Amino acid sequence: MQHILATKGQIDLLVNNAGHGFYSTLEDADMKDVHHQFNVNVFGVVRMTQAVLPSMRSQKSGMIINISSISGHISMPIFGFYAGTKHAVEALSDALRMEVRQFGIKTVIVEPGIFKTNFRETALHTIRKSHKTKAYDKLVNTEMKYLADLYDKAPDPAKVAKLIAKIAKTKHPKRRHVVGKGSKTFLFIKKVFGYKLIDFILRKKFGA
Repeated sequence: MQHILATKGQIDLLVNNAGHGFYSTLEDADMKDVHHQFNVNVFGVVRMTQAVLPSMRSQKSGMIINISSISGHISMPIFGFYAGTKHAVEALSDALRMEVRQFGIKTVIVEPGIFKTNFRETALHTIRKSHKTKAYDKLVNTEMKYLADLYDKAPDPAKVAKLIAKIAKTKHPKRRHVVGKGSKTFLFIKKVFGYKLIDFILRKKFGA
């Protein structure tokens, strides 16, 4: 931050995109992995935001774009910890938006679904690593196959990058932007039919 301010004079945009995926049942999770998950996905967002706010407040302008996830609204089996961090990012972003609006600072949330990134290997690796309790064998195997297939068919993440670039140039951006195949459908189902139908769909999908 000091280098950017010294060489550029101000900071106009922060995109909190750094993220880590730790996937495990609650019973099998190693707390060191849980702490790391929240340290990167939640506390990292807080630290970076705190670092830019004094400058943005001083210049009375700026934009903070937090990359959340569709998991910030809907949690699947084994995705509990990752989804928990994204739920936290949603809540922090909503609070931040109201806190800094008075200083001319905009806060935007982007909620991607599945895209073809290295999260595929991260997801499969962490599930294998954390899985210990045989009672969850069927659930874990079903979810691993589902994720592998889903990521293989996932779209190019360049779509998300283009959306972020568009938001950064928008004078009055929306609070939330959903992007990704099927994401809006899931949110529509949740909004209209509630968690009961979402739970039913996920239980049928994973045999939970």
